[in-house]
Amino acid sequence: MDILMSERWPRHLNGPTWQHALASCLRSLQGELPPTRARQACVSAARAAHLKVLPDDEQRLRSRAASPRRKVVVRRRELEAGSVDG
Repeated sequence: MDILMSERWPRHLNGPTWQHALASCLRSLQGELPPTRARQACVSAARAAHLKVLPDDEQRLRSRAASPRRKVVVRRRELEAGSVDG
């Protein structure tokens, strides 16, 4: 909640996602909403504001890099470029 209301948050991005995140934080502090749901709302608001969320985004980038689909795409590019012996 501190980050949502801090000066670091881009003010021009205080739209509906930001409002939902702020309301979720308040509801969580009052015991009406689990903290994990409030966190999810904050992460969504941060992504809508084009902000990185660590460790979430870092883990997502790692899993994308390690995905089998990525390896297939890289291998295909290598084959097309002729850089793989075959």
